[in-house]
Parts: sequence; C-alpha cells; structure tokens
Amino acid sequence: MKLFVDLNADLGEGSGHDNELFELISSASIATGFHAGDSDTMHAAVCAAKEHGVAVGAHPSFFDRENFGRKELKMSNEEVFDAVAYQLGIFQAIASALDVRPNHVKPHGALYNMAVRDPELADAIARAIKSVDPKLILFAPDNSELARAGEAHGVQIAREIFADRNYLNDGWLVPRTRPDALLRDPKEAAQRVLRMLREGKVRSIESRDVDVRGETICVHGDTPGAVEFARELRMQLEREGVRISAPKSSLCLRRATLEPARPRAAGCQLCGPRAGRLQRDRPHFAIWHMCRRFVTIQLSSLRRALINELEFWLRRNARGFWTKSGSALPTTMAGTWAIMFSCRITCIFFHGLKSVRAVWPIGCRCGKA
Repeated sequence: MKLFVDLNADLGEGSGHDNELFELISSASIATGFHAGDSDTMHAAVCAAKEHGVAVGAHPSFFDRENFGRKELKMSNEEVFDAVAYQLGIFQAIASALDVRPNHVKPHGALYNMAVRDPELADAIARAIKSVDPKLILFAPDNSELARAGEAHGVQIAREIFADRNYLNDGWLVPRTRPDALLRDPKEAAQRVLRMLREGKVRSIESRDVDVRGETICVHGDTPGAVEFARELRMQLEREGVRISAPKSSLCLRRATLEPARPRAAGCQLCGPRAGRLQRDRPHFAIWHMCRRFVTIQLSSLRRALINELEFWLRRNARGFWTKSGSALPTTMAGTWAIMFSCRITCIFFHGLKSVRAVWPIGCRCGKA
C-alpha cells in the first residue's frame, strides 16, 4: 500500500535558508510576528510558497520575541483566543492579497507544548481557528488535548510527528532543555518515521515503544543543518515509496462534492477527454463554443425585447409618430419591427464585446457554456 504524508517546516523565522527548504517540503508554517517575523517576512514567505507550490499556514505563538516563543507564559484563555485570532487574521489578509488560501494552523513553541496538555488552552486555540476560518486544518499530536479540542469544535486535525525530535515514554517530546532533545541523523530519522507511518510506533529514549499516529512530519527550520536533514529525509522516504503531499481540507472537498454535477460528454470538444489537447492545438473549437453560448444567451433576451417593442408600437401606433413640422409620419408594423430589430442587434453586438471575458472562463461542462 502506498503511503501519503505531508512534510512541513516552520519558516519565516529568519533562519536564512527558507528558499532551500521550500524546494523540499509540501507545507510551510509561517511565523506571524509574535515570536519572529513581520509583515515583510510573511509576504516573502507566502510568495516563495506560491512559487514552489507549497501549502501555507499560520504559525501563531505567545508574544515573546525575546525567547523565540519557547518560554511558557501565564495568560488567560481569552487572551490566548485574542492573540491567536489576531495572528490568523493578519496572515489571512496577507495571503489573500497574494491570491493564496491558507491551508492549516500550527501553534509554535511553548503555546504548542502547553496546549498539548492543557484542555482549556487548547479549547481557546480551537475556538480562535473556527472563528477565523473553520476550513483550516490544525496540526496537532495524536491523542493530545489540542487534537481533542479541535475535533470538539469541528476543526479538521492532521496528526503531527517530529522527525528531528526524540520522544518520551508518555509520547511527548523530550524538552529542549535536555541534550538529547534533538535527533540529528537524517537516515535514522527516516527509518523511525517509516516505522511511525507503517506500524504506528516510535522508540522512546528509554527504549520503549510508544503508540503514535502521523499524517504530517515536522522538520524545524531553525535547527542547524535543517536543509541537509530535510533533503536526506525526503530522499529516503521517496525511495521507500512514500509520496509527499500537503493535506487537503475535508470541508472544502465536501463543499465541492455537494455542488450539482454537470454531465461530462465524451464527445464534447471542451470538456471531453481530449479537451486539453484540442484547446491547445485547435483553439477555434473554444471560440466556436464561446460564440454559441453567447448567441444562446442573447436570443432569449432578444425574444423578450421584441415582445416589449411590439407592445410599445401598438400603444404608439394609434397616435402616430410626429415629425418636427407636426405632420403624421405613416409607419407600418413591419417597418417598425425591422427598425427595432436592427437596434437590438446593435446593442447585443456591443454588449457582447464587453461580455467575452465573462463568458470565456465558464468553459463547457456540457450545459454551462
């Protein structure tokens, strides 16, 4: 069975090698200014992610630039809610301005580690995500308070495992204050990740197997040698048949499947199986479909317009049309109809010139174009 997994990294934190990591990962968690980064770094990171086809997400934290967001702070749940919602809003605005839709949220540092254990703090984070955009995916460890809070609020969860961190017997990460917190050998990390994906097990530093579940793998971008570590890790995973791809929001997929399906005709030149090649090599087919669609729309409006014009003629004909001299200008129904028809066709033509850009993107799908 082929395995699919996301490879994510925390970027926009001033590490200096973000561009190299963008070529190796499928998701980027971008610092939102509270522990690192600012509007310029968010803008640059989103642009780079868009260029490399990498999904982006906000990386909110405590407001603690002095300690890089890795010091545990005492804050009320409402303060955490406001801080997370504020950072998500800033990131959403910058990403939207660049025509990029954020895909996920991953809390940073101490906020992440505390939310894993504290249900009330986790609830505040989940509420903030749902209030800003319920389609966002929350990166959280399996069987954690953060994952449970997200599920309780209807937020999709991507279970996160760490390639460059060691684990304790209880399934949590070894604190960074300890010298054995990091795993620096990418080949050993790849074998451990493969076991987590295939067996759902990881060997702790106390030599005990711990149950884990992983759908996204984290490589910390601020760790020395992160680029080489990520490159070797990805190479080893792909060698074992693991496909790297970003997670997709089930809410977006569900909304797409609920939309009315349009029949896909096998012989249609625009939406059939040969559509791509025909539109590229024989573009006159696309032009013909566009013109046919335009004429169909305008004929229905023309019919309504002619009825209105005939009613208008009948009302006016009894009195006659008057010239400047006051003499009656004899008219016939056929002549008036021809004049009105010509005027209507002229209006349709000039209106159509402005409508081409609106009609063109509709495509075909056998019924809408």
